[in-house]
Amino acid sequence: MDQQIETVKRLFDAFARRDVEASLELMHPEIRLWAVTARATGDGPYVGHEGIRRYMQDVERLWQELELRPIGFEEVADTVVVLGEVHARGAAGKLRQPTIWTLKLRDRLVIQCRVDSDTRAARRALGIECE
Repeated sequence: MDQQIETVKRLFDAFARRDVEASLELMHPEIRLWAVTARATGDGPYVGHEGIRRYMQDVERLWQELELRPIGFEEVADTVVVLGEVHARGAAGKLRQPTIWTLKLRDRLVIQCRVDSDTRAARRALGIECE
């Protein structure tokens, strides 16, 4: 299996266990994460290892349940594209959303991650009014 895909699979596994330290070992110190959780709270991307620590705290604070279900992995140059679903439960209800994760790697570490899905649905699940 390709090293980049293996790194990304290990990252999904570490997140599923909520193992912050194992996650950070797979992330570049300059990581930038654009996630629905940040958009739902009105913040920009999570930046650096401290940003990832804050992201993990936000996940615990905002979501009663959050499960990432990757289905397919594809390598495109220095990027791994992951297709899957997010299953979550927040203050206002449940969310089941098709999701695309786009992870860019540098020096075998994830330096960028974009999570794209329906932001309005995530905001509603968190109990946040949509504009």
